Amino acid sequence: MKKINISILSLLITIAIGLTSCITIMSLPNGKTIDKRLVGAWTGSETGQQTKGVYKEWEMIRNEDGTYIVHFKTKTIAKTREFTEKGTWWVEKNKIFEHCSGPNKADAFKFVVINKDKIKLELLSTGLNVENPNYT
Repeated sequence: MKKINISILSLLITIAIGLTSCITIMSLPNGKTIDKRLVGAWTGSETGQQTKGVYKEWEMIRNEDGTYIVHFKTKTIAKTREFTEKGTWWVEKNKIFEHCSGPNKADAFKFVVINKDKIKLELLSTGLNVENPNYT
């Protein structure tokens, strides 16, 4: 009888460990939630999608505490510009929100996790004027 109980206990522990490692949504003290799959450093680039004739690249670092910092580099024929933005991020369902300081509303994106190294973001709303309203 003890062997059966130990076997069942071992199985339950294994299942519990497996389930907790699959949980990706985490609540923050402010009541918002983050998806752990989005935590870390992410890079991207685009040309002319946000601003016509401008190449833009970035590195976004999303932290587990719901803060982010993103380093941008933009290039036109005439000049190169670099700048940094800091703010907060959170998720609701399959949407990610990013809000930098100020009165502006948060940018909203639909997101799909393709794999551990790649995500797809589709712009839903932003306070900026963008060249391509279907920006992804």
